[in-house]
Amino acid sequence: MKEIIYLDTKLVNSLLAQLNEGLINKLIQQNGESTGNQETKTESNQHQVSGSAGVPGTVNFGANYTEGEATAHQQTFLKNTQKLIETALDDYSLDILINTLVSEEKIKDTNYKDGDIVKITGELTAYNFKQLEEALDLETIEFLLPDYQNFKQERAEYDKIKNNPKHFKRTQELRDSLSNSAWNNFKNLRDLSIYFDKLAPNSNLIKVCDALAICPFEYARINDSQLSFMQLGNRKATLLAIVSSTIDEQVPKEFSKLSESHQMIRLVPNTLMNIVLGSFNLIQDGDFIVRPIAIYFED
Repeated sequence: MKEIIYLDTKLVNSLLAQLNEGLINKLIQQNGESTGNQETKTESNQHQVSGSAGVPGTVNFGANYTEGEATAHQQTFLKNTQKLIETALDDYSLDILINTLVSEEKIKDTNYKDGDIVKITGELTAYNFKQLEEALDLETIEFLLPDYQNFKQERAEYDKIKNNPKHFKRTQELRDSLSNSAWNNFKNLRDLSIYFDKLAPNSNLIKVCDALAICPFEYARINDSQLSFMQLGNRKATLLAIVSSTIDEQVPKEFSKLSESHQMIRLVPNTLMNIVLGSFNLIQDGDFIVRPIAIYFED
């Protein structure tokens, strides 16, 4: 049984369509109603199915309520039922995709290259920079550690005099003091989070073994807090993904290509992301950047 934490349903359906598999696209529940002396409601389920797959079972319900309560209850019931069934169809589509990829030997286990579909199982590490930015509001967490006001004063003084040669000695003293402060580490980490959230907005970074995936929030199945605590467990996560590129150098040192304007426009965002990730040891030489299809635990 899979506990899915991320699923790109559009990519799953796109791959299935290219593999010519039977696919349940959608179940639409329509609710028509008219109101007079007596309220009448009709319901219909429309199944769009290709291939031999089908949806077993139907949902029937009935109850006596007042007019307003019945309308609200049935509308809520229909919406929740539709969402539940669509989720089940998405999960089923993922199983079809995995089985097809395995049977056609399209999943690579070793010697990955760009464009390969890979299935990797290992320890999961997740980075949510938006959450980190909000959690590291220094004014809010002042109660956690002592000496925040002292750090604040030293930081303000340092920022004021750091470029003035007359205060070189004092600048060095402040720099040494700040480098040993936990508050300064918090500030640097928050600055990184703010910057990286601009490079990859509305996304988590999730790493499994040597594969790093940029995962848009819209396809996440669990909330940020649950994902954070899942990292503390002993279960191994499985990442199904398409390889986008390989990290040749942890922190780039050669920037001559950026001297040409068209190359700068193309490469600057990727280079900056590589520098940030490499500087904080989030990627290593030989790691892969992948486009995630699904991430899940399987028991």
